[in-house]
Amino acid sequence: MNFLEHFATDGRVSTFDLQNIFGKGYNEYRIYLKIIDGGGGGYMGLRVYDNSNTLVSGNEYQYASKEFKSSGSYDSTWFSSNADQIAPIVTGVNASKQGGGAVIRIFNADIAKFTFFTFEGVSQDSNFHAAVGKACHKTAEIISGIRLVNSGSKELTATIYGVE
Repeated sequence: MNFLEHFATDGRVSTFDLQNIFGKGYNEYRIYLKIIDGGGGGYMGLRVYDNSNTLVSGNEYQYASKEFKSSGSYDSTWFSSNADQIAPIVTGVNASKQGGGAVIRIFNADIAKFTFFTFEGVSQDSNFHAAVGKACHKTAEIISGIRLVNSGSKELTATIYGVE
């Protein structure tokens, strides 16, 4: 695993762009997210930038996820075959700086094939939350980066690695 880049937001933001992070010849890319300040709850989704650095916000995503909560319930309604984003990467983060994070694994970013994702996220508010899922950008194209989309605002850091 090779370190590629590190990014940080300047305070809480509603979107966090990680552009031009792919195209370095790796089979897999891993993004480690650290949540500094959750900014009031909600969830975090993901969209990709295509090879021309255009944000893909059309219905080109397919995902299946589950949210687990320490309250004893879980939410299995996170799935779609024609979505405008992948969600949830993380859920339930509040503004009391209790932290959290996620690992996102990306496959086929550098080749004109479908791009696949796996992700795991954890956070804390009045309950512990864990989100796990798998997803696909179902257009055969090279991607150059991602945008993390927050419902609410969050202060984040992201560290990107390439895996051969």
